[in-house]
Amino acid sequence: MIKEAELDPNAERQIPILAQDYLDGDSICKGEPVYVAALVKRDTTDVDMDDNVHTMYGHPIDGLVEHVDLTNRKLLKLVDTGHTHIPMESGHYLDPKVTGPMRNRHEAAAYQAAGGGSFTAKVSILSCQNWEIPVGFTTAKASRCTTSRSATAAEILNRASVSAEMVGCDCLGSIDYLDATVVDDFCEPFVIKNATCMYEEDFGTLGKHTDVPASPPTATVRHQHRFVVSFVVTVGNYRYGFYWYFYLDGRDELDCGHGYLMDCGHGYQMDD
Repeated sequence: MIKEAELDPNAERQIPILAQDYLDGDSICKGEPVYVAALVKRDTTDVDMDDNVHTMYGHPIDGLVEHVDLTNRKLLKLVDTGHTHIPMESGHYLDPKVTGPMRNRHEAAAYQAAGGGSFTAKVSILSCQNWEIPVGFTTAKASRCTTSRSATAAEILNRASVSAEMVGCDCLGSIDYLDATVVDDFCEPFVIKNATCMYEEDFGTLGKHTDVPASPPTATVRHQHRFVVSFVVTVGNYRYGFYWYFYLDGRDELDCGHGYLMDCGHGYQMDD
C-alpha cells in the first residue's frame, strides 16, 4: 500500500449501493424469524435452496416488502400483503420441458481464420491493420480505448469509454482476451478474467466498381474487414454488450446491445 486516505462521503460522494449490500440484505432477512415465518406461509422452508434447475424469475415471492437497515444489520419493517401463492412450474430457459426440442436443421458453423488473427496485443497496445489502440481498464470506465492512431500517427480518437459494471465475456472464433485487475467493495484487488474481448470479422463489401468503358469491362471489389474490441456488462437479469468497431477505411463505431430476462410478478392487485 502506497497511501491510505479517508474520504468524506458528503464531499466526495459514494455509489448508491454496493454489490455486498445485496448479499447482506438477503442474509439479514433470512436471519429474521418474522421473515422466515412469512416464507413458511408461502410453503417455502428451505431459504438456501440452489439446485441449478429452477431460475428464480419463474418463482417470484410476491406480497413481501422488506425495509432493511444495512448499517445496523436488522430488519426494520416487513410489509406482508397476504399474497402467498408462489408458482411452482418450471420457468428455466434451459429446461427441455419449457424450451421444447432444439433446432437441428443447421450445420455447425466454424468461425476461424485459416492463419489465425491478424491483430497483435502487446501489454495493452492493440495493433490491427493500420490501427494502434492503447486499451485501458478501470472499474468506473470499464474497457477504455484511450488513443487510436493510424500508421501515419494521425490521432483519430483521443479517449473513448463507457461507465459500467464488468464481467468476463465469451465469444466464438479466433479470440484473444485481456484480463483486468480492479478493486472490490472493500478495496481488495481481484482479477476479472477475459474482461476485454478482441477478434476480427468480415463485414460485407468495402467498395466495388465496374469500369464499363474498358474493353472488356472490368470489375473490382474489396471486402470490408473490421477489428472488434468488446466487453459485456451483466447487472442482475440484464445484459449489455458494448462493441468497438475499427474499420479498414478509418471509421470507428460503438454499438451497444441490450437483452434481459423478464422479472415479473405473479400478477395480483396490491392495495395502495
